[in-house]
Amino acid sequence: MTFDLTDSLRRLIFASIFACTALAHAEPPWNVDDPGTTDNGAGIFYLNYSLEKLKSGDETETIQNLAVTLGLTASTELGIYLPFVRSTTPSQESTINLNNYSWSLKHRFWENEKGDALAISGQLAVPTDRAKESLHSNIFTGNLGLTSQLQLQAWKLVAQIAASQPIQPNSRPSWLYGAVLSSNIGQDAFAGIQAYSTLQPGGPREVTDVMVGVGGGANISKSTAVQAQLSRGFNDIEWVAYAGLTLTAEKSKLSTPTNPAP
Repeated sequence: MTFDLTDSLRRLIFASIFACTALAHAEPPWNVDDPGTTDNGAGIFYLNYSLEKLKSGDETETIQNLAVTLGLTASTELGIYLPFVRSTTPSQESTINLNNYSWSLKHRFWENEKGDALAISGQLAVPTDRAKESLHSNIFTGNLGLTSQLQLQAWKLVAQIAASQPIQPNSRPSWLYGAVLSSNIGQDAFAGIQAYSTLQPGGPREVTDVMVGVGGGANISKSTAVQAQLSRGFNDIEWVAYAGLTLTAEKSKLSTPTNPAP
């Protein structure tokens, strides 16, 4: 497998892809996807900010990660993600670019009355011209994941496994494994802990990073919610901070109104 990237920059790109993928899919603020989907005919708009600090001194600052998911059916959603990223390394000046944008499709194929569920999701990351210029990367990347949810009385356990495959000859996939344990606090808030790791190709497979973090969120109105997360890494990534805002538009607000009959 041949890359025209330095090892540290390649790691930074893969970390950013995984971060954007997981955050966009999962119930914020987690990096682990859950089986939940947007209600049929409704839309959810995500705005968030994250800062990732690597032990090498590199930083990835997602200034505005805009994501939109649309409910196609009661168990299927379509999503698009547009992350604007500021990348900083000790050897180059800080630059702001639209990172690889991506399309996703998630389908929940099983659930029961208790809230246990299983879903499969796919995503295609498309390199932008600015990403090609600043990151020297013109690689399309496909992502396929399986996620599960187990309801344990007051607690909810979510687990995910996902593979990210660069679409080019002789490439090998990267992997993400993760779990979240969370609980509601009253009717309008929740808190929990997460742990996840990413594995990248390159000789024998090795754990690129293990992350452990805490997070939570609260509804501030029927259609608006806020979230926050702080995670610590034990290898390449030193820490990640995240803050997000979620806006939900119900089906009636997305439909075009019709004039009443005279």
